[in-house]
Amino acid sequence: SILDSLEANFRFQMYEGIILYCKSGKAKGIVLDKLRSDTVKLWNENGVFRRPQLTKLLFDTLDNLKLEDLVVDIDAYCSCLIFFRFLLVRDSKNNETGIAAQRAKLYGITDVIRVSVNKLVFDLEQQIKQLDVDIDDEGNCTDSPFVQLRPPRQEVQSIIAESAKLAIINKPFSKQEKHQQDSQEMKQYETIQKDLLNLHLLNDICSQILDHIQE
Repeated sequence: SILDSLEANFRFQMYEGIILYCKSGKAKGIVLDKLRSDTVKLWNENGVFRRPQLTKLLFDTLDNLKLEDLVVDIDAYCSCLIFFRFLLVRDSKNNETGIAAQRAKLYGITDVIRVSVNKLVFDLEQQIKQLDVDIDDEGNCTDSPFVQLRPPRQEVQSIIAESAKLAIINKPFSKQEKHQQDSQEMKQYETIQKDLLNLHLLNDICSQILDHIQE
């Protein structure tokens, strides 16, 4: 690529500018992964990629992200924390990037992110329970291709019973209206499941960083 042909110091500056000023969390994540790849490749060859400015860039990236947009910007969060995890493993001893002196700061930020992730997971799981989707005897959604949540059988039966009461009280949908409602709810269900998978991944990364710092 064009970036690969640039001199290392200028390439780092290009990465830095894109990461800090790009509005898209997904794009930030892609560029962070590219920077991490270059850092791994050139670690022993070029000091440009192992200096305190790298650690500062990662902290600035997290500072620019808002926790209320965590689901939207989850690619940036994951890529940034994976990069931190790499530095903790690779540079804690020599501390060329200054990561050893920033362990307490990183711990605090990561812990806050993990708390927000767990809250979002809880909220999304509650939303799943409110959706009228087809559920089998084991508590699985029969139509979704994603990993399923498994609410207790008693809770599923309670939801089904409540739905039956509402069906008697309310005017039934036409076949077309029912199909549209089912389709919309299934799309919503699958979107929530994707978000949950990403949040569980981020939670795992947070746990690994916190465990490493505590060692």
